[in-house]
Amino acid sequence: MTFAILLIYFILVPPSDHNGVNGIIVKKCCGPDELLDAETLKCLPKTRVPPERMAHFLPSYMLDDNSNLITMHLKVQKDIQTGQMVNCQTATMELIDLTKPLEYLISTEGKLVSAAGKYTPELDLGDFRIDTAFLRSMLTFRAAVICDPCSRKNCVESCCSHLQMAKFDHHSGKIKCENPPGPGPSNFKSPKMPTPLENMTFVKSDNRYSNCHDVNGTMTVSDHYQLGTDGTSVSSGLNQSENFCLAFTELSADGQFWTQNSVELCVTEEQAIRIQLFTELYPICCTISNFFLLLTFISYVLSPKLRSPLFGKIIMIFIFCLFLAYASISIVSFGHVELVNQRPPNLNYSPMCRVLGFVLQFTYLQAFFWMNVLSYDIYRAFCKEVRLISVANKERDDIRKLLFYTMYASGAPMIIIILSVVVEYQPSTYSGPRPQFGVTKCFFGNDLGSFIFFHLPLLVIQTANLVFFVLTSRKLYETWRLTQANLGTSKEFRISPRAQRNSNNFKVIFKIFVIMGVTWFSELFGFILSWICGRDKVWKYFVLNDIINLLQGVLIFIVLICKPSVIGKWPFWAKIPNPTKHKISVCTPVNTKDTRMVQ
Repeated sequence: MTFAILLIYFILVPPSDHNGVNGIIVKKCCGPDELLDAETLKCLPKTRVPPERMAHFLPSYMLDDNSNLITMHLKVQKDIQTGQMVNCQTATMELIDLTKPLEYLISTEGKLVSAAGKYTPELDLGDFRIDTAFLRSMLTFRAAVICDPCSRKNCVESCCSHLQMAKFDHHSGKIKCENPPGPGPSNFKSPKMPTPLENMTFVKSDNRYSNCHDVNGTMTVSDHYQLGTDGTSVSSGLNQSENFCLAFTELSADGQFWTQNSVELCVTEEQAIRIQLFTELYPICCTISNFFLLLTFISYVLSPKLRSPLFGKIIMIFIFCLFLAYASISIVSFGHVELVNQRPPNLNYSPMCRVLGFVLQFTYLQAFFWMNVLSYDIYRAFCKEVRLISVANKERDDIRKLLFYTMYASGAPMIIIILSVVVEYQPSTYSGPRPQFGVTKCFFGNDLGSFIFFHLPLLVIQTANLVFFVLTSRKLYETWRLTQANLGTSKEFRISPRAQRNSNNFKVIFKIFVIMGVTWFSELFGFILSWICGRDKVWKYFVLNDIINLLQGVLIFIVLICKPSVIGKWPFWAKIPNPTKHKISVCTPVNTKDTRMVQ
């Protein structure tokens, strides 16, 4: 009786497929009597291909719910719908080869997934059609038509197969792909991607070396890099490239997660020259500038006449700040690669590199703020009325002004630094501009952050300096006109020492403004050009401007020290024989009775 009931049950209720294939419908591109042209992706009559060369369009294997490999259970007459081409709308159609049984597989859920193929493992390739495709050589192969997955998610090239891990080959200096240690996976589940990369679609790279050779470049490997938001570019230190691939180098103990990855990127010959200039020529220029700045500072220290006035003290502080800025640039440029790569595993930036970036920002801003103090002080000297004060009161007044100037010239850059630090350490949800010190470079890592936290304050300072110079020039012109008028009416009129000293100081400050201001405005112009044309197209302009900028210490030495009144006081200079001291004067007799002045 029980047997009869079971027999009736199996007759009336068909057994479900234990692999869950029932109910799946797979669509075919062309009709029963058509083949898919692999070049045009159009359906053509089957009569053009001999029957013995026909390949079956269904793969031999498929994946179950646990990503295990099972035999194909789809039936051609039952589960296949014919004559329907995939609709990709704006995306491009792509033909993939299903001949290799383990690269792309149909799952028991009716999806086409990438296993060991071109795309990220377990990636659902979306809407697809399968068919037998043929080439012009009349060879046929099993194929599928899909919409380009990179149109749905950003794609990044992977150096190795998705079931392999990468190792750095010290002999060749390149990435070498090999199978992971151990028995290997029992199914087609690959290790999970790190969090920053989980939203990317990885595409296996097949021609990374040939693309680099086409541009006369060389491949380099780095563990520290910054991937562009769209996945089309990468930067590592001073290297930036659109020809790169990512390699996964370390697995977790259980083999479920990738724990470390590297980038292999192409460095062009032009980029190599730029890096060599930055790491070798820039430190040399800074060292030369610092040598002359040090000579200038020592000259002011040894000369009471130079250092005693308030103007001299401000000049000394300005020179010292500029010396620190160039020293910071030398350290950052010379040890850039090592500094950027010195970072803990859990951080995406170098702490030491970031500290040096803030130091460089502060010292450079401070030097420009002290130049602003010089511009204001000389303007104030021309504008204030002359009054008689004692020497002690003048010294106290100078000390009070120097303290006020120090609070301004050090406090304002410190406020900018504090704002930069606060913005830099905002959580990842913050989408505004950041300085990005120590991420790919020790200094600013992006143009917008560089403009807001560096170039914009300098623009305000230089504009204020220009205003002070225009107003001071106007006062100087009025003084000159008054002098000319008095010389025409009075034979005993002479220019006061104070006015002459202020005039000389103004000339000095104006020369320093020209030295530092013109190069900075030129850099700002280049900064705008890089926004419009791209930095790669105007890098030679930046190199030339940077070299002039880094040699400012030599020009400042010429302006401040290379004068007979200053350099003549040097001990070694006094020992040099001066031929003008031993000239023999020829005297001619003068008629003392004729006292008329020759006009």
